[in-house]
Amino acid sequence: MTLVSKISVLLAALFSAGACTLDRGDGLMCSAITGANAATVAQSDFDPTTTTRLPIMAMSADEVAPSMADALRQSVGAELRPAAATRTSRKPIVIDVLSLSAGGQYGSFGAGFLRGWSQNPKTPRPKFDLVTGVSAGGMLAPVAFSGNRHDAALDVFRGLSKKGVFKGRPVFALGNSSSFFDPAPLEKTLKTLLTDGMIADVAKQHKTGARLLVMAVDLDTTRATVFDLGEMAASDLPLTQRRNCMAEVMLASAAIPGVFPPRNIDGTLYVDGGLRDQIFLREVETARTILARDTGRAVKIRATIVVNGSLKVPEGKVKDSLIGYAERSLYTLSDEVLRDSIIETLSFAEKNSNWEVQGVIAELPVEDICPLGETVGTFDACVTTALFDSGVKLGKTAPVDFMTSAELYALANAY
Repeated sequence: MTLVSKISVLLAALFSAGACTLDRGDGLMCSAITGANAATVAQSDFDPTTTTRLPIMAMSADEVAPSMADALRQSVGAELRPAAATRTSRKPIVIDVLSLSAGGQYGSFGAGFLRGWSQNPKTPRPKFDLVTGVSAGGMLAPVAFSGNRHDAALDVFRGLSKKGVFKGRPVFALGNSSSFFDPAPLEKTLKTLLTDGMIADVAKQHKTGARLLVMAVDLDTTRATVFDLGEMAASDLPLTQRRNCMAEVMLASAAIPGVFPPRNIDGTLYVDGGLRDQIFLREVETARTILARDTGRAVKIRATIVVNGSLKVPEGKVKDSLIGYAERSLYTLSDEVLRDSIIETLSFAEKNSNWEVQGVIAELPVEDICPLGETVGTFDACVTTALFDSGVKLGKTAPVDFMTSAELYALANAY
């Protein structure tokens, strides 16, 4: 039976049991280490000067909540103030930012690029003051943040197949399930990736003022939620609980509704962060402005965007099946969110002399390298190997052939 046939059977079973009520339970308890910096933001308006971001889990509804700009100001302020005290006033302070987008199996490109960039003989990957990730990007973010001595962990994405990401559920079990597939293999992979040493190095970076932020979406409120994984790593809770909570946020950020189950953190359900945004850097501008004012120094942002996708329109007609229609629709939605995220980020960065933005994108023609078939919307070993290797090659190129912000904007705005 083909994958399409299997999913068709699953859909029929799910619809017949659609009235079943699920028990979400209490979930993984992470409130002690997420309350201080986790924040939610209304999707309707991301303007950092007007949008209120309410910290979750740590505050009651009637308490006054700091904005995301306040949280970012406090976060990167710890990094900037020591720099302001030691550098001459004639040189600007530069914040290095890395943003890793969503992209499913295309995350293998980002993994390969980070691997190759560390090995670049002229311009190796720098230490970042702020790393943000969504979905596939959220899985790469801890490695990029913790330093290149953990780069071997990225190799798991080379040749990653669906067997390493999910397994099917029995048809008879779908009535009591919240998704078609069980991501247990991916959960195991992430917990293996988050070694004791990596968690320690994430905590070390966090304590210098650098920040590691991963986005998911609160399924009850539909608000985007930003979690500070560095705070989790640096907490005093047992190591196993820190690892479990970090992995849970990474899984939540990648939990495509219906495909993978929502992740329950402190009784709240979280799903794919890519439903709302994929590159969330706009809030950093407010933090930059406040910090420049507070320190009396010129503060500049040097941002690198890794786009784990091709921004290409699929060629050929959609498969005439329920799954084919659904798959193409989900692809279109994801593509649109990614394009909007890039456009909205670069629209202000291009006009701001304090921002320098560069990026890379997975433009590999995988259809010319790998057999056609189940290579779209899933994890194919041929595709992930080709993407990873192309990323390594690009990262090693000296100098790296980064796209300019204008080039990225034009590509995202092409359709």
